[in-house]
Amino acid sequence: MTIEKQQIYLDRVGQFFAQVKTWIPNEFKWVETTQRITDNTGEYEVPVLSMSLKQPPAPDIDDGAIADLFPQGTSVLMGEGLIKMKGMFGEEWIIYMRTEDMVMINRFGRERPLYKWVTVDGWYWIEDTHRNRAHLMNHEIFLELVTWVSEYEF
Repeated sequence: MTIEKQQIYLDRVGQFFAQVKTWIPNEFKWVETTQRITDNTGEYEVPVLSMSLKQPPAPDIDDGAIADLFPQGTSVLMGEGLIKMKGMFGEEWIIYMRTEDMVMINRFGRERPLYKWVTVDGWYWIEDTHRNRAHLMNHEIFLELVTWVSEYEF
């Protein structure tokens, strides 16, 4: 079961990385490497996706690095996978959530969604506010997160 869980996670990460590559303008390059991680399913290798400018503004000072996507594993509260986006100025977390896992029983005994914005299974970013809004990852949100972690303006 643990190997199956790892493979499902790796498949989801691969699909997300493929989608992300279509969202980024041509002035960027992607480098994919791997790293080993350990979570509750064991130790295994995951892809890491690094984004940088094809033409850095000052090669002797700046390598053009913008942001990296680091898969963190299947172990995450309220989800089935976690990816950390990290840049020079911060980091954001992207969680794979399934609609069937996002329900709770309220004080009246009624089942209700934990996040009303989780409408399909997929990768979500949870807005860090008092409302804890979950946003399904898309082109616009992805570029906004890249800007926050890197201060690169699209």
